[in-house]
Amino acid sequence: MHFRGLSLQFHLSKISQMRGILLHLVLVSQISLKGPELILF
Repeated sequence: MHFRGLSLQFHLSKISQMRGILLHLVLVSQISLKGPELILF
């Protein structure tokens, strides 16, 4: 039970990490697409 909880926590941290990377990539692509427009926002 304890080990299972640990693995679940590990998976959750992994998912949040991947989500953060995904958001960062989206943000970078948005900035490269719009350029100065996004910075003014």
